[in-house]
Amino acid sequence: LTRYIYLDWITIIGALIAIAILSLSVYSLYYLITRTSKECWLYVVCLMLSLPIPLLIADIINQGQSSTAPRYLIPLQLGLLIAVAFTVANQISSNQPKLWQGLISIFIIVGIYSDVRNLNTSPFYQKGRNINNPAIAQVINQNLSSLVVVEASEAMDVISLAYSLMPEIKYKVTDLQAKTNFHLNKFERVFILKPSPEFRQDLESEPNIALQQVYKSHVFSADEFPLDLWQINNNSE
Repeated sequence: LTRYIYLDWITIIGALIAIAILSLSVYSLYYLITRTSKECWLYVVCLMLSLPIPLLIADIINQGQSSTAPRYLIPLQLGLLIAVAFTVANQISSNQPKLWQGLISIFIIVGIYSDVRNLNTSPFYQKGRNINNPAIAQVINQNLSSLVVVEASEAMDVISLAYSLMPEIKYKVTDLQAKTNFHLNKFERVFILKPSPEFRQDLESEPNIALQQVYKSHVFSADEFPLDLWQINNNSE
């Protein structure tokens, strides 16, 4: 498991909280279905499944991953929030109000802590592929006379990264046939964003070039696309 998933105490605690939230959501959905009329709970269920089910079917047919993107699951999340709000409101007015008041207080505290902790982090709900942009930009922005080289197939990633970089940073879209060693004399630091194995091999074949990995993103699962950052060093100096 540890070969494919990056585990630390924050990840473990986050997983436990996620299980607790999932348990509350499942119970709330069950409570909603058993305590309301068919017209009410069926409307909420249809709202929740209106988008995830078509995406899941499309992913099965096309071998895609659209149904795993959180931004496409907003109707599902909205339906769960309605179910949880209904359950909590009814349980607080029942025979065990203190238990549910304490439970909601815990979730509010966890939510506030999560908001503060993730205030300056990349929003995973938008693009998990570029979640490491702030950390990569911090490395590049240390020197304003820097060049970021990216292959044409990865050009979209450097566009996303550009929003986190200083305006003085330059970019270069290249391919395997182009040579990048002439840029070493024009910029103090030359970086390569997520170079392919073929591109790295082509650069390492140059006698005056040495590659150094300066940032390696943590991979949460084996299917992710980590955006690693490499620096080109001039051996002729």
